[in-house]
Amino acid sequence: MTKTELRRYCRESGHCTRLSKNRIMLHQDDIEKLILWVRERNAGAAEQEAKHDPFA
Repeated sequence: MTKTELRRYCRESGHCTRLSKNRIMLHQDDIEKLILWVRERNAGAAEQEAKHDPFA
């Protein structure tokens, strides 16, 4: 995961503490929550792709 992706995921999920405009802080529990959020997000995208049939 790149720094840009990490910042974007933190902003989308809300699992971080804002220090200033471009700085965030993550606690250990924030990291665990963020990992679970990313896994759930990716699982939902995979299910949608499986249901999509371009020939239907």
